[in-house]
Amino acid sequence: MDNFNENYIIELVKKELNRYLTAQGIDIKKEVCLLGNDNEIKEQLSQKFNFSENARTLVVSQLSLKNLYNISNAIYENEYEEKIIKFLLENKEIVIIKEGIEYSKYESIPVAVQKKYEEYIEKVKSYGIKIENKDFYINSLTKKEEVYSKKLLDLNKLKELEAKAIRRIVVENSIVTSSAEEYAKDKNIEIIKRR
Repeated sequence: MDNFNENYIIELVKKELNRYLTAQGIDIKKEVCLLGNDNEIKEQLSQKFNFSENARTLVVSQLSLKNLYNISNAIYENEYEEKIIKFLLENKEIVIIKEGIEYSKYESIPVAVQKKYEEYIEKVKSYGIKIENKDFYINSLTKKEEVYSKKLLDLNKLKELEAKAIRRIVVENSIVTSSAEEYAKDKNIEIIKRR
């Protein structure tokens, strides 16, 4: 119990310090942990984040078929998989880059085999792990914000904004449909209502 209290206090102090420094106009980079050797993602992440083993977010840029199988069964056999499972057990954010999953490199996979791999992907997603396209994830790092002031924000318009990698939408005097709110929640798109 003492360990829990200590970690809670450390996280609370970090949040308050970040809030104070932000209010003072000092920009603090957030932390992220990266698994894999994708240099493009590493470069993009380094512009916005500091790399840390204790980060709240883990980005996995490469995943072998064996890794995929083990993670879908919530087990690990090596340090690489152990890191992913530990982030999962600590209820931290995990993002797997879809193009980094080994089977995605093959074009003519037999349907039955592809279906099996997609079952593993669905199981992984059911744990709360996100699977994102590389370009979409890199674009979303900019945390683009859209101020939306038309009368109605519906599902179609929300999908258009998502395609532009907009992850935060500020609606002003607009009605947001329930289907758009559901979709935003599922896709981690932040909708802020301002009157």
